[in-house]
Amino acid sequence: MKNYADPILDYIDPDNKFFKMRLYRDACIKVDQFFIKDLDVILDRTKESMVIVDNSILSFSFDLQNGVPINSYMGNEPDDRDLLYLVSFLEEAFYEENIQDACEKSFKLMYLLSTIAETSDKT
Repeated sequence: MKNYADPILDYIDPDNKFFKMRLYRDACIKVDQFFIKDLDVILDRTKESMVIVDNSILSFSFDLQNGVPINSYMGNEPDDRDLLYLVSFLEEAFYEENIQDACEKSFKLMYLLSTIAETSDKT
């Protein structure tokens, strides 16, 4: 949601050089009680250049290749390091031609999905 995403994004990118667009819950597709982000609504760039950062994998289930999972932050965890890990990932991913490759190398979500599919096919 905008009220907690903006302070974080402003901290990471105070000059608005890196994040060209910010989308919030109102840009999501509601499926039952879940809000799912769909990169197909963004027409002025390719999926290879976009990431979705969220604490719920379900929220980027339409675009798993672009997902960057992050732990929830409640504002009172003094040892929280997720924002530092995110910045580190983004700095490395910046040099990739295809952000989806960087996401897969780091998070292996498509690999996990394929192993789940293989397991369910065998049962």
